[in-house]
Amino acid sequence: METSAELYKRVERELYIETVKGEKFFIDKPVFDIETIAHALGNQCRYTGHVRKFYSVAEHSVLVADIMHVLKLGNPFEGLMHDAAEAYLSDIAAPWKVLLPDYKVLEAKIEKPLRKFYGVPELMGDGVKRADWLALFIEAQDLMVTGAKDWTSPEGVKEQAIEIAHLFPIHAYSPGMARKVFLRRYAELTQ
Repeated sequence: METSAELYKRVERELYIETVKGEKFFIDKPVFDIETIAHALGNQCRYTGHVRKFYSVAEHSVLVADIMHVLKLGNPFEGLMHDAAEAYLSDIAAPWKVLLPDYKVLEAKIEKPLRKFYGVPELMGDGVKRADWLALFIEAQDLMVTGAKDWTSPEGVKEQAIEIAHLFPIHAYSPGMARKVFLRRYAELTQ
């Protein structure tokens, strides 16, 4: 009998995942839906689940958008959507992602058309990158046992995150609430 990996390799062109709405999502013919994205990101826990309390990619995305807005780092909508491809792939911890070059290929196959569909720049802007780093260290102060004291970061990021963390409380929403907060922020930013 074949393993699932062997079968999927044999029928590679027919592969898809089923979304929460029962739709087939093909990686080579992606069709995007903001409710599906919000649902999936709300259900995914950041930090590979190694957190004191559940914390979703959806809440992280809202945090990045909020940081961008408050610090005037660019378009908050780009921040909200910066991890949207993970709704169809999964959140992989950054230290492992660099070890998975094939994952980066898959990510690009979804991210490029997704960014085009939602009207954000093809390449992630420096403001989003900065806000994403700041979010990482703001989150870690509440969610990680060590507070990320020994984590590697660009110069000045940890210090700035500590300085501004009080402006950005971590709520650790339930998956359903994270979905709602993400969709509310999406509506605000697309009006």
